[in-house]
Amino acid sequence: MEKNNFNYEDYYAIEEEKKIKNVAIYARKSRANEGEKDLNNHLIRLKARCDLNEWKYKVYKEIGSGSTLRDRPQMIKLLEDCQEGVYDAVVVVDIDRLSRGKGADLDRILGILKNHNIKIVQESPYDVYDLNNSNHAQMLEMKMFFGNMELMQIKKRHREGKRLAQFMGKWVNGNPPYGYSIDRKTKFLIINEDEAKVIRQLKDLFLEHRNTVKVAEVANKTGLRTRKGNLFDRERVSKILQNETIAGTYVYNKYKGNYKNKDNESYSVTKFEYVDKSEWKRKLDNHPAIITMEEFNLIKQHFVQKSASRNPIKHVHALTGLCITPTGEKYYLKKSQKHVKRPDRLVVDKKDMINSIHYLPVDVEIVEECLYEFFKMMKNKLENLKNYQKSKNEQVKLQQDKLYRLQQEEKRIEKLMNKIDEGFIFEIYTAAQAKKLKEEHTSELAVVKAEINQINNTIFQIENEDDEDYLDNVNFFLKDIKKNTMPNELNEFYSNVFKHIVVSRTNAVDLEIKFVYKDYGAAKYFSQ
Repeated sequence: MEKNNFNYEDYYAIEEEKKIKNVAIYARKSRANEGEKDLNNHLIRLKARCDLNEWKYKVYKEIGSGSTLRDRPQMIKLLEDCQEGVYDAVVVVDIDRLSRGKGADLDRILGILKNHNIKIVQESPYDVYDLNNSNHAQMLEMKMFFGNMELMQIKKRHREGKRLAQFMGKWVNGNPPYGYSIDRKTKFLIINEDEAKVIRQLKDLFLEHRNTVKVAEVANKTGLRTRKGNLFDRERVSKILQNETIAGTYVYNKYKGNYKNKDNESYSVTKFEYVDKSEWKRKLDNHPAIITMEEFNLIKQHFVQKSASRNPIKHVHALTGLCITPTGEKYYLKKSQKHVKRPDRLVVDKKDMINSIHYLPVDVEIVEECLYEFFKMMKNKLENLKNYQKSKNEQVKLQQDKLYRLQQEEKRIEKLMNKIDEGFIFEIYTAAQAKKLKEEHTSELAVVKAEINQINNTIFQIENEDDEDYLDNVNFFLKDIKKNTMPNELNEFYSNVFKHIVVSRTNAVDLEIKFVYKDYGAAKYFSQ
């Protein structure tokens, strides 16, 4: 009896393929390093496949290599047309051209194709997938899974390669900074002489005038221009002159992830975020300098001093922002006479008065004396306030933050030492160079470990401070109030304890002061 070799799966596939008449060709770059030539080669293959099967087609050519659906306008247009019932199938070179891995974007693409009974045709190896067929759907999910694994490996190798290149001082951050070009063979920065001349002129002008507005004005009059041929302004001049690169220093590790993905919450994407300046890494004398380090430091010093002058130190009085009238008007600290060194009176501005009550000025000394007496009376109850435990917790947190930064620094140095070993293995360093570098980092690591031990001891002492130590602290605090030697600290302390200090004086005889607790809402009256 002859054996029946009829394959229902093959028959089903052939019958489904016969139903395909109108298709969409979708082509895009899967990786950023693929060029226009690769994309055109893909289109030739896809069109040939459609001609062979006698399918009518429309091409959707994605120029960019977007990691998310919103970065792929042609795919969005294709999906809109699919929802209109225009196509029987979508033709791609490979499945991963639609999307790799899992996520909302892939789910949306496959959902639209499935719901509108649109098949996926893979050109190489040739295959037709029907998403409403459970076997096809499982096979497709498996392909997507392995495609995602491959993508993760590619990204990992790319990140590691970029880190190693940065460690070696190579420029892998896109366009080179003004004044430099990239050596295409070595990937190191080399001086762009035309732009370097402009930078040196800007530097000379700045050291002469010490004013970026003036520098930009003179530079524009003499015909100096930016890389794009635009006029200079103060921001552009400032940015160029404060860039450490022009002094031969390579600064990296300024951010994590890709700025294009700053709003992308996908699991497979590293979220973009700026790194704290304390964690930036520098490689001195990495490339030819356009100006000397001494000149750069002079320029930097000017900007630091200018920034400090814009934010002068604010002299805070112990009572700043605390005192109000019973009806809510704010008291201002004023000097009764010009020769007085510090404000000695609390005054309500007439413009701020919201009713007919006239509040008289109050001597600051009276309010401070009342505060002292208040804390003296509350001395034995002060330990019940939340402020002490909060202060204690804040001290621990401060130390823990320091500890965390040091532990990160410890890990960084240890990783760096491992990289030195790798550098020796890959012949980046000689044995002598590797030994010297490791010795330097070993001593640096020892200092960090010592600081970590010291902070751990400090945290232990704070956490185990007993009640007797606390009461001693209260006594010292009362002495400091009397001496009045720390107004900033006193103001911070008062602000944590009190929501307001309500002062009421409407005649020359009566004075009432009320302390409103910040946490408890209670009040204490002092009358004179």
